[in-house]
Amino acid sequence: MRKPLGVLALVLGVGGLGLWARAYNAHEIEERISAESAALVAPAIHGIATTVSGRDITATGMADTEAEKAGILAALEGVNGRRVVNDEITVLPKASPYEMSLTKAEGAAMLASAGSVPSEAFRARLGALPGSPDSGPLLLASGAPEGWDALVKAAAEALVPLDFGVAELSDDRLMVTGQARSPAEAAALQAVLDTLPAGKAMADLTLLDDGSPAEWDFDYDAASGAKVSGKLPVGLDLAAITDATGLKGIVNEAKQALIGAPGDAAILRGLMRWLPSVEALRARIAPGSAEVLAMVGPGTDATLLTNALIRDLEAAAPGIAVAVTVEEVAAQGEDGAQRVNAVTGQAEELRGGYWLPVAQITPSLAECTAAANAILSASTINFVSGSDQLDADARAVINRLASVILPCTGTAALKAKIGGHTDSTGDAGMNLGLSQRRAVAVRKALIARGVPATALVAQGYGASLPVAGNDTEEGKAANRRTTIEWAE
Repeated sequence: MRKPLGVLALVLGVGGLGLWARAYNAHEIEERISAESAALVAPAIHGIATTVSGRDITATGMADTEAEKAGILAALEGVNGRRVVNDEITVLPKASPYEMSLTKAEGAAMLASAGSVPSEAFRARLGALPGSPDSGPLLLASGAPEGWDALVKAAAEALVPLDFGVAELSDDRLMVTGQARSPAEAAALQAVLDTLPAGKAMADLTLLDDGSPAEWDFDYDAASGAKVSGKLPVGLDLAAITDATGLKGIVNEAKQALIGAPGDAAILRGLMRWLPSVEALRARIAPGSAEVLAMVGPGTDATLLTNALIRDLEAAAPGIAVAVTVEEVAAQGEDGAQRVNAVTGQAEELRGGYWLPVAQITPSLAECTAAANAILSASTINFVSGSDQLDADARAVINRLASVILPCTGTAALKAKIGGHTDSTGDAGMNLGLSQRRAVAVRKALIARGVPATALVAQGYGASLPVAGNDTEEGKAANRRTTIEWAE
């Protein structure tokens, strides 16, 4: 009895050992297949996972292309000991053309992005590029060309020097558009593009300052005012021009230089004294030079005004090469037409080709006397030294004087005696003759402006009626004067 039992135990023991061995081997095979499968799919671009049940392999995840998927499945089919390969792999959609854009908005800290990204790893790397592109809106897609990393990096770097712009990538091409401050920023962008293969990148930029010299025009018209155009130098703006000229409502059509030598409005200060005497004026101002064209009405000596302008401009802006041209122009309009002078703010009326201020008086002996004296106290009718030739600045004073004498000799029917006076320097007889000729010159100028000749008398007094001592230059200047005496 013991012998059969022993045999049975031996048989059962051997059988159990075989079952244990087979189970142990199956587990070992499964582990080996799992390890081999995982190693084979590890290089996948988007991450492929494998699970092994027994000897069956199941592959899940996303392949970049059909070719990558086929290669993965073929590799898994070659695993020794596997039984079945289950395919649960999807393929990433392909973008064609492969496109992406980066946008730099003015003042924005982060670049906005749109288009496709080839992998999640690539998406994660975008944040480290210049401008920290926002990768959130990018769609995962295959089809990126070779060198995509370098192209996208160049796109981000190219936007750095710009005020704002867009970098558009399409397959292996890059196009950058936007606004740069100056040629220096444009050169920095081009240096980035030059790192790419020839012909693969282009830029179309607008420059706020193209680097050209700052040349600008100041245009003045007595009726319509002033405007500036061209390119103002660094440091000069409309506020500085307004301050220099005192003119309000200057129209600004000029661009502003951002680079280059600074400039100022000193040249305009030299012009301001003469604006009431001109109908129109253009000053073209460039670094180191100024060209002035002054258009004046009748009764102006062009040579005298040219010389006076040059003198004042050179004094206002030393070191500037000045060229001045003076042209006489006829007044536009019919007698009686009115305008407001842009520089004086004075209402003016056209009389015999002259724009004369409109005097705000009720003509009478007292008012006419006060108005004429006020003009002659504030401004002197100057002559060329030793001559009866009216100086360049006399025209504006005579225009103001005519605006008073016209209604006083017309409405009030008054008579005016124009007195010429000199200082005591030189021969008394010569001074008397000079004063007479100067009084006559003023009378002729007033008649030219429409004052009736019958209402005017010229009288020279020489140095016989001084108003100050002739022992100082100031006193002599006070004695060289024109006076108006009224009679009913």
